Amino acid sequence: MSRRAVLALGLWLGLGPAWALGPVHVPASDDALVLVLPEGRALRDEQRRARALEPADWEGRLALVRRALDRARVEGEPRLAGQAEAWLAAGTLPWPAEARLLAAELKQWRHDFAGALAELDVLEHGQPGRADALWLRAQILRVQGRLPEARRACLALLGRVGELEGASCMAATAQPGERAALEGLLERVLARGGEEAPELRAHAHALLGELAERRGDAAAAERAYKRGLGLAPEQHATRLALAELLREQGRWAELAELTVAYPGVDGLALRHAHALRQLERPEAAETIAGLRERLAAEAARGEPGFEREAAWAAWFLEGDAEQARDLARRNWQLQRELPDERLLVLTGAGEAP
Repeated sequence: MSRRAVLALGLWLGLGPAWALGPVHVPASDDALVLVLPEGRALRDEQRRARALEPADWEGRLALVRRALDRARVEGEPRLAGQAEAWLAAGTLPWPAEARLLAAELKQWRHDFAGALAELDVLEHGQPGRADALWLRAQILRVQGRLPEARRACLALLGRVGELEGASCMAATAQPGERAALEGLLERVLARGGEEAPELRAHAHALLGELAERRGDAAAAERAYKRGLGLAPEQHATRLALAELLREQGRWAELAELTVAYPGVDGLALRHAHALRQLERPEAAETIAGLRERLAAEAARGEPGFEREAAWAAWFLEGDAEQARDLARRNWQLQRELPDERLLVLTGAGEAP
């Protein structure tokens, strides 16, 4: 299975006009850092390469699209994903299977889960049993809380992928009564070792962290998340999970250190700002104000952002309980993972199942 199938990264969703984070911030000096934009020359070079491509040159086109999507994930920059979509659309019909899979990934990243599943339907109609498509389908259905359907996709994967991939998929779709057994299975498979990609092993450790959290073992969860990050530091979902664990325990200095290098990833940037404020650091006010301005600008441009993180920011940074509850309910309609369950309870928006 390809590397992309094991990246458990955050998914993006467009924010409505309610995401208004206060007045426009004017930096205290010309040297103040407000927003880190994608490196302009690199993007212009990619655009130049795209313009030079023939519409039928799918090999070159797919390489450009993959690089743009990978950068969008790492940098938290939706405009890069938009560029990738435009490059895909400029290719000739019929699309190759790889293009269809990339289109599904782009839609997933934008939280267009129905659109992503439709792309996978087309792909799997022509290539039934394709492992990377089944894995992506399982992940999307899991995020939506459609665990029985996700489990069917995992079962279809068995025999087509390695033991660790199969065990990870099963553990990711575990229902309450089977979590302990599948956690044990995943631990045993990991302990046996193998030649799997570090990203896949990191993903498996992150799953063990979530399962440990669900049974109330915060220490085991922390160990698992840290092992995952040691193998794949770029997996922002794992970093976010560890950040939440530190936040719940009030370990503000550790939280600030864990999140300091990720100003372009809204979820991590929000937690960093919260930690700075709790620590009463002198840079907290400037950091929060810059973050408010950036998120408001994203909303004004109609760009995607974390609905989950919008609710989090409304609750912790703005003290707007009503907005936080509304955003938490809207978020729950689309994604139903552990952080979404917590958000419902935290904001009083409802009880998680």
